[in-house]
Amino acid sequence: MAYEEKTTYEDDTSLYSFLRLINILVKKWWVILIFMIIFGLTGFIFSRVTYTEQYSSQVIFNVSNKDKDIAGSASLYVTQSDAQASGMIANNFKNLIENGNDFVSIIQKDVKEKTGKTYEKNYLRRLLNVSLLTDGTLVYITVTSDDKELSNAVSNSIKDNYEQFTTKVFPTANFTIADNPTPSELQPDTSVFIYTLVGLLFGTIFAVVILVVRSKIQNILLSSEDIKNKYGVSIMAIVSKIDTKKSGISRLLITDRNVGLPFIETFKLIRTKLESTKLKKGYSVFAVTSSTESEGKTTCSANIALSLAKSGKSVILIDADLRRPAVCKTLGITLDGDRGIYEIVSGQKTFD
Repeated sequence: MAYEEKTTYEDDTSLYSFLRLINILVKKWWVILIFMIIFGLTGFIFSRVTYTEQYSSQVIFNVSNKDKDIAGSASLYVTQSDAQASGMIANNFKNLIENGNDFVSIIQKDVKEKTGKTYEKNYLRRLLNVSLLTDGTLVYITVTSDDKELSNAVSNSIKDNYEQFTTKVFPTANFTIADNPTPSELQPDTSVFIYTLVGLLFGTIFAVVILVVRSKIQNILLSSEDIKNKYGVSIMAIVSKIDTKKSGISRLLITDRNVGLPFIETFKLIRTKLESTKLKKGYSVFAVTSSTESEGKTTCSANIALSLAKSGKSVILIDADLRRPAVCKTLGITLDGDRGIYEIVSGQKTFD
């Protein structure tokens, strides 16, 4: 039950909003879990449907800036300048394979001779992955294809024809094979893990967004802290809800001991706070209201009036609900005819 007097609330609202959001997410953990399962399963199924076997073969080159015909002590010593020059040549070789036309054209022609099939140059280029060791002279060329024989054919074609290309483009450099092409091997399938993980992540994000948007749209007050932060009012007491059907109680009045001691003590607490407010502020009239019906207006107002009356106060309880007045019914008072606040205000009846 909230009292309408405004109070200064100095707490950090941003922190409170964050904590409130965390509270909503914790309470709705099962919603997040359901979306995680749905999206994760979707990612798993997608990975299985789209999966194709991939085979890889690799050949490794060593690059040197020194001509292979150099002999004697000059061929034995590698200076810092030699290493830098060799690295630049290796990087240029990589760029020509990835973006050039001549190297792929040579491979295209040789692969046709080996397999009897003609492949587009752009398709063959997409099969190649070229990498360098940092500040190194080793060039790794990996050929990956869903066709095992094609992967072998391309890697062996690179081995057989690289000199034709490097001798022409890098006449003073020395390219040697550091490791012959490896037989094509089936690559491990990482798509299941990746797509499932992405699905779980998107499921979590999607669920959190839905919960946040839903909480913003509904604008629900979940606790007394929500009331304090949103409306700046102080909470006098919280009245527990009693199920009259299960408890067998026809009327929730503090004069009936069957409602339980906590229920009775709550209204004693409200009475004490109202008396204190009256002394401090001089107020004598209090309104009990809510936004919709069946939220406890009649129960609270009747029990507050009874509690004040039991302490010796003179109390007048006015039922201002023009549509569904229920105070008389709650207090067990039977009226003959229409006698209520409307009839009195309109002059049709008197207080007598």
